[in-house]
Amino acid sequence: MYEQDSISDIGDSVSTDATINTDPFLSESETAAYLHVSLATLRRRRYQGAGPRFIHIGEIRYRRSWLEDFVLEQLEQKQTAKVNRPHPDAVQRRKRAV
Repeated sequence: MYEQDSISDIGDSVSTDATINTDPFLSESETAAYLHVSLATLRRRRYQGAGPRFIHIGEIRYRRSWLEDFVLEQLEQKQTAKVNRPHPDAVQRRKRAV
């Protein structure tokens, strides 16, 4: 889903002045806790390309805003799949009609 970012890709998210950055990087364990998944699951999804956006700067890091975007995308995909799925009663009626 997401690929690793390079330093140049994060552009405006890096503060060049003395202001406090309100979107800090999270570690892998902080990210796993935020998403309510195990560290192994987070790593597997990253390896499979199905996890949230990340950057490798000495270690793997995630921005909270990237995680929020990821969660919203997952919810949208789930809702779309739910809308496109036929109701179980309709499936049963079709089976009986055949």
